[in-house]
Amino acid sequence: MATTGGLISSTGVGGLTLGGGIGWLARRYGFSSDNLRRAEVVTADGRIVVADDDTNPDLFWALRGGGGNFGVVTELTFHAHPVDTVLGGILLYRSDRAAEILAQYATWAAGIPDEMATLATFLTAPPEPVVPPELRGRPAFAVVLCHLGDHTQGRVALDRLRAGCPPDADLVQPMPYPSLQRMLDASALYGRRSYWKSGYIRRLGPDLQRFAVAAARTMPPPFSQIHIQQLGGAMATGSAGAVGHRDSAYVVNLVGSCHDAADDAAMIAWVRVAWAELEPAITGTYVNFLDGDDSTRVAGAYEPTAFARLKTLKRQWDPTNLFHINHNIPVE
Repeated sequence: MATTGGLISSTGVGGLTLGGGIGWLARRYGFSSDNLRRAEVVTADGRIVVADDDTNPDLFWALRGGGGNFGVVTELTFHAHPVDTVLGGILLYRSDRAAEILAQYATWAAGIPDEMATLATFLTAPPEPVVPPELRGRPAFAVVLCHLGDHTQGRVALDRLRAGCPPDADLVQPMPYPSLQRMLDASALYGRRSYWKSGYIRRLGPDLQRFAVAAARTMPPPFSQIHIQQLGGAMATGSAGAVGHRDSAYVVNLVGSCHDAADDAAMIAWVRVAWAELEPAITGTYVNFLDGDDSTRVAGAYEPTAFARLKTLKRQWDPTNLFHINHNIPVE
């Protein structure tokens, strides 16, 4: 039994859920917050309250997408789903094929079933034994995927991409869901220095494809990445909570990452230069992907009426803005 978790196994369940929650199960089962059924909350005035559809329903609505603005959530109860062996893994390509593969991926992804979640990413191929020696440590492009349910359905969909875009390394196979959930853990090791900019787009068209390919050419190796994560499915059709921009097709994340503080300046500069070019195409914000200097972008995570409602509830539940060390919804 499982519910939507993050892209890696160490993602904290509280922050993930309160901000929405995108992960490998989300196209089939919705955001993490869509699967929340009950929360226990310590409020700013020290009370312990329950929030669900029947008790404090306004607070329950706000918790599902509004982040840590309304209290300290000490217990979460989820709707869990049967999840067994999944068809998942990575299709890896040489970087000089990225433009061709990304174009075909965009067309292919529009027709896949909701049971399949995908992430297109520009990265440095890891030095792992399963990666061909000629790719290890070199710039690469990858499609990471997870298909739930009937493997035949997944293979039929996947073979359409394989046929048009034969991978240089095919690492997709049946595996237990926890193995899939841990597959990218090495890309986000504890203590790594990171800076990012992110936002929603409605279409992965030619202009966005050209941007991504060009930005990847100047991306600092070996830890920085560009993620183009597919949305849709149950995320688009659900309506629970304050989560906004459900009509988005993808979320694009420019992930700057390094080990040494001496590399911070170059890493941050790459993200900011690329973001300046990408930002005009962005249609909204995913609050869990905001960085520390993104306070002016918080409102962009919500529909205008939802943000107005969140501010009203903030005044009700936290009138002194005690909970402000977060992507803050201000008390006005």
